[in-house]
Amino acid sequence: MQRRNFLRITGGGTIAAATLGVGGLSACGSNRMPEEAIEAWRGPAHHASTSADVRRWLLSYAILAPHSHNLQSWVVDLSTPDEIVLSCDLKRLLPQTDPLSRQIMMSHGTFLELLDLAARERGLRADITLFPQGAFGPDKLDARPVARIKLVPVVTRHRRCGWCGAAVPARTAGLC
Repeated sequence: MQRRNFLRITGGGTIAAATLGVGGLSACGSNRMPEEAIEAWRGPAHHASTSADVRRWLLSYAILAPHSHNLQSWVVDLSTPDEIVLSCDLKRLLPQTDPLSRQIMMSHGTFLELLDLAARERGLRADITLFPQGAFGPDKLDARPVARIKLVPVVTRHRRCGWCGAAVPARTAGLC
C-alpha cells in the first residue's frame, strides 16, 4: 500500500508541476515572437513586390535558403541591371569545420536554387553561370564571384486546349 501512495503522490506532483510550469511560462511575459526575428519569413514586403527591380523580390526568397552552418555567407551585387552577382562573404568561413569550403559552396547552391524557383514564379528564367571568373583553388575561396545570374523573360507559346479551345501556356496544356 505504501508503494501505491508513493506513486500517486509523485505522479500527481509531476502533473501539477508540469501544468504550473506551462502556465507559469506564459505568465512570465509575452509569448509573441519579436518582429525582426520573423521578418524574412513573411515573404517579400509590399514595397519589394511592387518595386521596379524584381531582383529584390527574388532575393527576398533566396535569402531564406538553408545554410549548412547557418551563416548565410552570401553577398550579392546588383550594380548591373537584370543581373545578380553572387559572392561568398569570406569573413563567414569556418576553416576548422569546413576546411575546403565544400559545405559553404553547397549552401550557395541552395541559394541559387531558391532564386531560380522565385524567378520562375515571376515569369523569368535565371541563366546561372557558375564561377564566371574561373573556379576557386582546391584549398580556399577568394574574392571572385561564385555565380552570375542573368534574368531573362520566359517566352511561352500558347496552344489551344483540345477540350475547351482556350489559349493556354504550353507548360499547362494538358491540365485544361
